[in-house]
Amino acid sequence: MVHINAGIAGYGWCALLIASGSGYGKELMAPHSLTMTMIGASLLWVGWFGFNAGSNPKPTARRARHDQLLVATAAAAMSWMFAEWIVKGHPSVLGALSGAVAGLVAVTPAAGYSGPMGAIVLGLVVGVVCLFFCTVVKMRRL
Repeated sequence: MVHINAGIAGYGWCALLIASGSGYGKELMAPHSLTMTMIGASLLWVGWFGFNAGSNPKPTARRARHDQLLVATAAAAMSWMFAEWIVKGHPSVLGALSGAVAGLVAVTPAAGYSGPMGAIVLGLVVGVVCLFFCTVVKMRRL
């Protein structure tokens, strides 16, 4: 599922680079339904617990723990929200959800190695970095 999503995102990025006059960057392209976005992100967050914990079937010390996944995702959502609040003047639910998804992706490779404080720092950093890339770098045309 993750690899298919990454491939589709690559195709979408190529389409954005090739397309001209689509209105991207000029007009608002908000999600169709913020309620459905919230439901989808919530289901993804809950489902990620099983995905992450099932990555290592052996009960070892490096097994991904749920507390690391929870705090990294929450920290990423909060840091995206507060950074958006500082930059744009108002926070948004869509921003917090985007930060949560970024936190899920960032903590997955490190979940067996980082402690709770490391997961919080990882979430705080990834929220701000992903906001920067989604607002500044994405708007630049090659």
